[in-house]
Amino acid sequence: MNNRYPDIFQDRHRLSDDTLQSSPDAVLWVDASTGRILHANPSACRRLGYANPELTRTALWDHDSGLAENNWPAHVEMMTRTPDRIYETSFITQTGDHLPVEITCARVESETRTCLCCFIRDVSQCRRSEVRSRQSEERLRAIVQALPDLVFVLDEDGTHLEVLTARENLLYASTDRIRGRRLHQIFPEPLADTFLSLIQDTILSGQSRIIEYELPIAGRSRCFEARTAPMARKINGKNAIVWIARDITERQQAEQALRDSEERLQAIGRALPDLVFVVDEEGRYLDTLTAEKNLLYADAESLQGKRIHDLFPPAEADTYLSAIQRTIETGASEKLEYELNVPAGRRWFEARTGPMNLRIGGKRCGVFIARDITDRKQAEKLKSQNLYLQEELKSELTYGEIIGESSSMKAVFTNIGMVAETDATVLVLGETGTGKELVARAIHSVSNRKHKPLIKINCGAFAPGLVENELFGHEKGGYTGAESRKKGRFELAHQGTLFLDEVGELPSEAQIKLLRVLQEQEFERIGGETTLKVNVRVIAATNRDLEAAVKEGRFRSDLFYRLNIFPIRIPPLRERKEDITHLTDYLVEKISIRLGKRIQKVSPEVIHKLTRSDWPGNVRELANILERAVILCREPVLTGKYISGLSTSPVANPAFPTLREMERRHILAALKKTNGVLSGPNGAAALLQINRSTLWSRMQKLGIQVSKVIST
Repeated sequence: MNNRYPDIFQDRHRLSDDTLQSSPDAVLWVDASTGRILHANPSACRRLGYANPELTRTALWDHDSGLAENNWPAHVEMMTRTPDRIYETSFITQTGDHLPVEITCARVESETRTCLCCFIRDVSQCRRSEVRSRQSEERLRAIVQALPDLVFVLDEDGTHLEVLTARENLLYASTDRIRGRRLHQIFPEPLADTFLSLIQDTILSGQSRIIEYELPIAGRSRCFEARTAPMARKINGKNAIVWIARDITERQQAEQALRDSEERLQAIGRALPDLVFVVDEEGRYLDTLTAEKNLLYADAESLQGKRIHDLFPPAEADTYLSAIQRTIETGASEKLEYELNVPAGRRWFEARTGPMNLRIGGKRCGVFIARDITDRKQAEKLKSQNLYLQEELKSELTYGEIIGESSSMKAVFTNIGMVAETDATVLVLGETGTGKELVARAIHSVSNRKHKPLIKINCGAFAPGLVENELFGHEKGGYTGAESRKKGRFELAHQGTLFLDEVGELPSEAQIKLLRVLQEQEFERIGGETTLKVNVRVIAATNRDLEAAVKEGRFRSDLFYRLNIFPIRIPPLRERKEDITHLTDYLVEKISIRLGKRIQKVSPEVIHKLTRSDWPGNVRELANILERAVILCREPVLTGKYISGLSTSPVANPAFPTLREMERRHILAALKKTNGVLSGPNGAAALLQINRSTLWSRMQKLGIQVSKVIST
């Protein structure tokens, strides 16, 4: 032994010098009685930062922060009483740092002194690892406590090793009852078996697994989704997994509510008579709902994802897309009507748009709901077509059939039979009250168009500016006050018959348009640009002398020739008095039924009185006279005393001018006298003592042109 070691080393040969010098731990030899350091190995010098001579001048308590000089004897007693005792303290290095250490002391005695051999192990790295581990565990617990999930660590036998959660109210049992217990001690057997199989499958496969299950928690069933993951290290010699469970009750309820809502929506869609489309702002179809698939322009699957312009002609597609885009921009519903060829045939639709407060695929959307209104349209058309007939029937005096056995009426019947089977234009001529409309109806009723409408218009019943509107209709906004589209009589009479009563009263502008329809079978509504094609048979009627009107320039000659293809003249009643008996019997019976009277017979006296009249009002006048008589009569036999108001005045004839003709002649005379001057003190208006605008209006109606008056 080297003399630098105390004599104890020389007296005892238990430790070699090489072992002490090469030990990685610090070794100090300390005098048990004084506490002075006798020797330090290189590791002790390096860790404390002193050279060996410097250390041998110090005592152990100069370096051990937990040791004081006054308790040294007790410390020696404690350390030597239990030789294997390890105590923890910190040594102060030369730089003042505290070095965590573990110390084990052995008592060594010799004849001359007692020493302590102190083995000092640096545990600073271990302490730092412990601190980091503790901090990591604290962070993990904080994270887990913040998670909405339940975290379990279980071994391969299904024993709960750890339970971590901030939501203990979702646990099947309390944490204390779960930790350390196996699955079969907590859950019902079938569920515990399922869980254990999942754990073992996770361990064997090394792959994560997912399971959904239900548990009764606090008297209410809760749904959970659990995900398992194998752990890399064993715990207590056994494989383990992490089981993370999340409460998905609300999610499943929301998903079920969504499924229920979708099913309800689909059920509604399957029952809806409407077509419901969800369309984005670019016009792309996103969804289609309907029970009427035969009304779809294309099947729902092929519509999906297509744009409106991919399916419809540009003009129609622009209309539909513009309506949707306006609704998306403004939030206001739009309404439109359109016609489409669909598997069910040519159908009319009424569509409404509505906004949707959501985006699909990042795009704003709207809903487009279309309803088949074909039946309604047809009903409206029939209603429009029949409205005129109904109005006429309301005012009809029950002489709705042509009655007559005279030769002149038989000639009329023959003409009706010949012309009815053609589509030729017919001009019915006759005085007022002779039954011109009845002839028109008779022609229509036996023609090939009898199942189509018969539409009537009295051309003299409207102001000049309104006749065109009635005949040809107008578009919405076609003129001030035109708030909606209106079909004209020609359009209503399509494939049927149009009866133009008092056609001689048509203003010149309307005559031009009428001629075009007769020639081309086409026209435009007022304010419209679309040319409409029609197939209409025209029957015109007048009590005027149209040939004379043509000569006077009041009626177009080309229109007259077009109307006068097949004229039928109805004789006045004065020319067929032999029909009065049959007419009287027929009319009295009809009027009696309508008025609730019980007149069974007409006396010969009545017929005698009636045949003596010249009947300037013709059959209409006869019907009026008989209605008055039926009202007055309270007996079963209608006698002559109830017949009154008969006219024996001669009927107007060409030799005796009408009031209209007299007015026209009077105005012409005034214009010639004033040389065509209308206003002023020497004008025609002053001469006639009427307002200038009134005079001008009468001239327009009578077809008087100043230029022609001056030239003649």
